[in-house]
Amino acid sequence: MTKLTREMWIKTGLDALREKGFTALKADVLSKKLKVTRGSFYGYFQNIDAFHDAIFDAWLAQSTKVAAELEGAAAPREQLAHLVTSAAKADLALERAIRAWAHADAVIAHRVQEVDEFRLAALSAVVSSANVDRPEVRSKLIYATALGAAYLPNSVREMSDRDLEFLLDAYTK
Repeated sequence: MTKLTREMWIKTGLDALREKGFTALKADVLSKKLKVTRGSFYGYFQNIDAFHDAIFDAWLAQSTKVAAELEGAAAPREQLAHLVTSAAKADLALERAIRAWAHADAVIAHRVQEVDEFRLAALSAVVSSANVDRPEVRSKLIYATALGAAYLPNSVREMSDRDLEFLLDAYTK
């Protein structure tokens, strides 16, 4: 039998959030899923708020990784292509679940806003370096498009290489 770890609780929490929403982030629900006693939860987390922080922090690390990698990377067009393709491969179900949680929890809403600001700043830096007109507006449009795409079915979200080239031209010329 595998020894239960803090990371297993977090992974189980992320899975529950993705599949059932933020209301599933409860010690009793997750302990049943892990087939352990509820008391074991408190061996890893002081309280449910600490667990929620850990869940959010795990998403934060995952959701800002691509933007953080851009500093000093390739030319603007290649950076933007990397951002677009990475966004298409992201865990969109988890993105939607986090944003739904933010509608119900002011602390999470504030933290999501900080993530949005970080991502938008990274995107703005890329678009600005492409020397295009109104880079701040283009950045907001790209970000809004990416967030909106998270709510579309896969069949609509899919892009061919030709579609990607068209999109990159639209935002960098």
